[in-house]
Parts: sequence; structure tokens; C-alpha cells
Amino acid sequence: MKITTQHIDLFPTRIWLFDLSGLSEHYPVWQSALDQLRRENPTASGRSNRNGWNSDKIIAAIPMFASLVEAANQAFIHALLQTDPNVNYSFKLELWANIHDQGGYNMFHVHQNVLLSGCFYLTVPEGAGEIIFRDPRPGVVLSPYSGQGVNANKNITITPKPGLLVVFPNWLEHAVADHEGIMPRVSIAMNALPAIKTS
Repeated sequence: MKITTQHIDLFPTRIWLFDLSGLSEHYPVWQSALDQLRRENPTASGRSNRNGWNSDKIIAAIPMFASLVEAANQAFIHALLQTDPNVNYSFKLELWANIHDQGGYNMFHVHQNVLLSGCFYLTVPEGAGEIIFRDPRPGVVLSPYSGQGVNANKNITITPKPGLLVVFPNWLEHAVADHEGIMPRVSIAMNALPAIKTS
């Protein structure tokens, strides 16, 4: 008997990578501003950051970061249009700084009650920790074929570089691996906060 076959790969999860290196002329000023902000507010705001520092969600309100906010807005619009081109989303970006000292990392977490999340990499020294995305399908944990194939349970990592903006679904669990570098690893995280949604 001849057997015909076909297969369907279900439930893909899309993330987006944007190159914002065209803003590199601003990097030294942004780095200095974040260093100053940390000196003025040395207590970390908490959340998932460990062995480092993070700011309150105030970066979007600082005028010198306006060009980053504008570029990130365009990136999030692009991602949202691909998510559902038939819906017009009104959103506002919130941004905060993450600085990892040597040994710093972020625990696995998600961003609740937002449309999309993202991370922009400002300073990425040698030994900087990768961002890790965990397979969002709880059932694959039961697979005996961990790490291989479309039905297996595995984590996906992305190596950061200066100017890279990673945008991803807010519900996608993610973490940051240990930062092994001597110089700090600096990123600016962001969320698209939903406002009015019209269809």
C-alpha cells in the first residue's frame, strides 16, 4: 500500500529584530545619562534584574532619548501590523534602563497587560549575557525528545549587539543569561502600553 504524507507546523511564535545602529551617534550621551541616573538613584527598581541596576520606567520622558522612542515606535507599529493588520492599535511606549554588572542576569519572567515588549542594546561588552526565550507550550515539557525537532522542548537564545532592538510578544517568557564581562552590559527595555483599540 502506498502511503502519502504531509505535515503542518502549528503555533509559530514570531519575534522581530530591528537594526537601530543608525542612532549610534547618540550612544555615548545615552550611556553617560544612564550612568548619571544610576549615581543619583543607586537603589535598583527591582523586578527581574539581579546583580545589577534598573531604573524606573522614566526613560521615554527624558528628551535626549526622543530619537530612540521615535524609532522604537516605528518598530512596534511594524510588529503590531504583522500581528493583526486589520486592527489599529493605539499605544504608548514605556522605557526603563537595565545595567548588568559582572554576574548580573534577569530571571525568567513575562510582561503582563501590555501589547508587545522589547529590548534595545546600548552597550554589549565581551561576555554579555544572551537573551533567552522559553518555549511557550507547557505540554512540550513532557516530551522525551528535549532540544530537537519542532515538537521538542528547547530554549532559543539571541546574542545581543549594540543597536539591536528585539521586539517580542509580552507573554513570551524570557530571561538574560549571566553577564561574564567586566564592563557593564546596558540595555533599555520597553513595553507598548495599550490605549484605545479600534477595529
